[in-house]
Amino acid sequence: MKNKVHTNHDVIRWAVQRSGRSIEKLRQRFDKIDGWLDGSEYPSLSQLKSFAKLTATPLGYLFLASPPSEKLPVTDFRTLDDARVRRPSAALLNTIYEQQQRQSWMREYLISIGEDKLPFVGATSINSTIEIAARNMQSLLQLTDGWAANHSTWKDALKTFVESIENVGVLVSTSSYLGTKTNWALSVDEFRGFVLNDEYAPLIFVNGADSKSARMFTLAHEFVHVMIGQSGVFDLPFTQSGDDEVEKFANQVAAEFLVPAERLIKDWDRSFSAGDQLRKLASIYKVSPVVMARRALDLKLIPSRAFREFYKKVRAEWELDKAKRKEKGGGGGDYYRDQASRLGNRFSQALVSSTREGRTLFNDAYRLSGMRGSTFHKYADFLQNRESRG
Repeated sequence: MKNKVHTNHDVIRWAVQRSGRSIEKLRQRFDKIDGWLDGSEYPSLSQLKSFAKLTATPLGYLFLASPPSEKLPVTDFRTLDDARVRRPSAALLNTIYEQQQRQSWMREYLISIGEDKLPFVGATSINSTIEIAARNMQSLLQLTDGWAANHSTWKDALKTFVESIENVGVLVSTSSYLGTKTNWALSVDEFRGFVLNDEYAPLIFVNGADSKSARMFTLAHEFVHVMIGQSGVFDLPFTQSGDDEVEKFANQVAAEFLVPAERLIKDWDRSFSAGDQLRKLASIYKVSPVVMARRALDLKLIPSRAFREFYKKVRAEWELDKAKRKEKGGGGGDYYRDQASRLGNRFSQALVSSTREGRTLFNDAYRLSGMRGSTFHKYADFLQNRESRG
């Protein structure tokens, strides 16, 4: 047992389960991990450090006598088969912690340069009428009626939506993986996004593993939470919100904002079959087919039976598409453009500006961005060039 660390096998098992990593993959790295799990073997300190890194576990936790009880640092609005999800994964927890660090830096930076608090954060009551809240949201974001329909693709509409949110002072981050670990995907089944509210630097995180049409609703829903002034983690299972009054309000306002009732009723054409009509309108309004179906159901444009049938069909298609995306993997893409999405344009511009002005140390910028040395400087140049191109 020389040079071995006497860890508790329950803690090792907890770390494996928390990480979501398969035991098969961990065996490839640690050939005696089964012994660690049953207590017949112990890791060396160097092995324990590697295990902590590979499972995204704080090293200190692995020296505990029993597994710790971790809780989400924000309100948990997630549901799974009508039951509250109890154990957050390492990916979700570490993503929230990472975003909290960036938000904290941004808050201090904004205060240091004399910025005021954002007046709309927490200014909306859930007792407001849905229509007024949605109209106020559209006015605040300076979006015109039918703005999404004016874009030919979901990608363009989503880009406009993100930019409009960042322009009013909200940080928006979108990523499909944990930090810079491109081989560690975030699960849409676990969460679609979260909000970290703050009067200076409210932050919205969107799970980029989700479809662009689904992200439209997630963004709208999360911005409503900023207006309410409440943080939270969401899975938004096909726009279902359970019995929580805050979630019901956020869903209803998001739906009215994206698909205004008056306009949808006017656009509804009963000469089409329900399925064809829903898909056609979803592509026009740039929302997912399920969001459109739910909206049509709430406005009594389709019966509940038609909604259930359509929902079942779309969910099957979604599961198949998810499997295909998982099999295909993340792919290539433009590295610096991906980083801009991961960090968010508002945060990136502030961090680069502060660093070049000497307000922020380069080591701190490297830590906050996840990019070091020449990579960070090339990213800064990329942002400058993109800004100059408009």
